[in-house]
This record gives sequence, C-alpha cells and structure tokens, in this order.
Amino acid sequence: MPTNVTSKKEAWNDEHTLILLREMAHSLLINRSTFYSTPGLKGVNEHGGDRINKKIQQLLKSLCCTIPGGEKLVEEVLKEMKTKNKINNNGSPGKKRKIKD
Repeated sequence: MPTNVTSKKEAWNDEHTLILLREMAHSLLINRSTFYSTPGLKGVNEHGGDRINKKIQQLLKSLCCTIPGGEKLVEEVLKEMKTKNKINNNGSPGKKRKIKD
C-alpha cells in the first residue's frame, strides 16, 4: 500500500563504510572454520587450520588497509572476539570433580 510519506535517505559516508567493513571482518573471522574443509585447501590445512586462519587475517588486513580508518580494524575485531570469548567462558560451568571420601 503506497503512502504519501517520503522518508529521506541518509547519505552514505565513511563511517558507514567502516561499520560495514567491521561487520564483514567479524563475520568472516567468526566463521573461518568453514574454510578448513574446502577441498582445494586440504593441502594447507595442517595444525588445525592455522595456515588458513593466518591467510584469512592477512587478506582481511590487506582489504581493510585500502579503506581510510580501517588499518587496525582486523586487530580490533580479533581483540573484541577474544574478550567476548573470555567473558563467555568464565560464566560456563567447569568440569565437576569427584570428591573421594
């Protein structure tokens, strides 16, 4: 149903680009394990995918450096992910130990 109210669209600016780039980096880094089973990458998938992980980070850094203000973005996202992971792990119950009488 058409309405007579027209909404004024916000102009795209550098801040929007950085937000989008940050979300792209976060999404790729959080889902990087999906690349470990790619058939063409089987030959470089040793040490738990460490080489693939490092290459993903290297490519992301190269992309982010092309955008003004994105030079340290990958490091920031990785740091945020580690911090969130620590917070989430502290709240989870650990292994229960059996107490011998």
